[in-house]
Amino acid sequence: MSPRLVSMLAVLPALLSAQATAQSLAGRIAALRDGSATLTYAARPDVCGDGHSIILRSSAQQGEIVIFSDEGNVITSTGTLQMPVCTTGPVQLRFVIQDHRVGMLWPAVGGRAASRADVNLGVVGTAAAADWLLGVARSASEQTASRALLAAAIADSVRISSRIFAIARDRSLPSANREQGLKWATRVAPRESNDTIDQGVRAIAADESDVLDVRERAIRVVIHPDDDAFLRQLYGRLTQVQLKERIIRELGDSPSNTNADWIMAVARNEREPVELRDRAIRIVGEDLHDVDRLRAIYPTLSDADLKDRVVRTAAEEGSQASLQWVEAIAENASEPTGVRDRAIRGLGEQGQISYLRRIYARLGATDLKDRVLRSLGEAGGAENLAFLRQVAFDANEDGDLRDRALRALEESGIRSEELTRMYDSIADRDLRDRLIRMMAERGDAVSLEKLRKIVASDPDADLRERARRKLAER
Repeated sequence: MSPRLVSMLAVLPALLSAQATAQSLAGRIAALRDGSATLTYAARPDVCGDGHSIILRSSAQQGEIVIFSDEGNVITSTGTLQMPVCTTGPVQLRFVIQDHRVGMLWPAVGGRAASRADVNLGVVGTAAAADWLLGVARSASEQTASRALLAAAIADSVRISSRIFAIARDRSLPSANREQGLKWATRVAPRESNDTIDQGVRAIAADESDVLDVRERAIRVVIHPDDDAFLRQLYGRLTQVQLKERIIRELGDSPSNTNADWIMAVARNEREPVELRDRAIRIVGEDLHDVDRLRAIYPTLSDADLKDRVVRTAAEEGSQASLQWVEAIAENASEPTGVRDRAIRGLGEQGQISYLRRIYARLGATDLKDRVLRSLGEAGGAENLAFLRQVAFDANEDGDLRDRALRALEESGIRSEELTRMYDSIADRDLRDRLIRMMAERGDAVSLEKLRKIVASDPDADLRERARRKLAER
């Protein structure tokens, strides 16, 4: 008998034993009635927990931490989670069977023993546990599939990245399960030195015949920065806006000069859909913090929505240079009114209220003056309220603006006594009507008494009727 055959015969019993163990675990679980069950298996040495949350640390994944809470979903973080107690120990897995299927499962490490269940399956081998969990992940709900893959990923001494990726490739499975397969395969592969997974992820991302959501997930889990060049190249071949937007976002999360230049090129490209250019502008301003480049390309933009986005981003950035630039937009009569409105809103949100009071008289458009009055009312303060009163009492001012000033005063919380005095001081009929409605909405003693006086003695019959109806509605 050849040495090779002897070696194969020696290994065969161990393989058959492992297979039988896995089959026996799956069979035991399949035979369970509806209810809860628990089992225990060895955890990886880099796993710890407190009985509720699990931390999986791996130097191969640049310190990635995977956190699971039995009150929610699997969460990922790249920081350091401080837990009062994080102890190592076996995985305690609790699950529920409904109609011969796993309805939900909860892996735990550390802490107290698992809650009492209808059936305790005892300690099982990690290979058998992983085999069964991977089977669950193929057909369970998305949340259960994600938990099952986490539970398999923390099992000690198992190599499963290729088997998880088989879930991602299987087009007969629900898209959500395939997405979970992509996510977990790329998490597990580095620690197993499995370099084939990244190539497979690229293939799914580029496959025009595959499901859109699965392809988007593939784009999300490619390795940065190694795959950034692949994503930039793939972008030009795509027709789906959803996937192109995802690439812009992923490259924004992988900052480099090359990626920044590429994203700026998308923002400038008038052949690109507006929503993609808008996303590129947001990435440059909010993620890459390069508002200077956005201000530089602003004059080349012809779309009002994109101009709006640049102005909003510059205002939110809030530097002196940006705010001065936004002020120039607000006063530029050649700019679209909607963009100037955005500039005024941004300045108000950044506390540039005294500036807004100064430019009010210079703004020609009623809509822009209306925006200033709103901002003053939202800011409050004695100076702003005095300005609003001035507008409200100005008989030469546009009626709609006087009405807006009244509403801004009311929303700022002025006392009812002042509202009643304003009614006597304002002659405009429409504004008096507005004040009647305001007093009726307040409904306090001062306001109701004034409404009764209007009903009794106001010379305007229509206003008397309005006040009477408001009182009757109470």
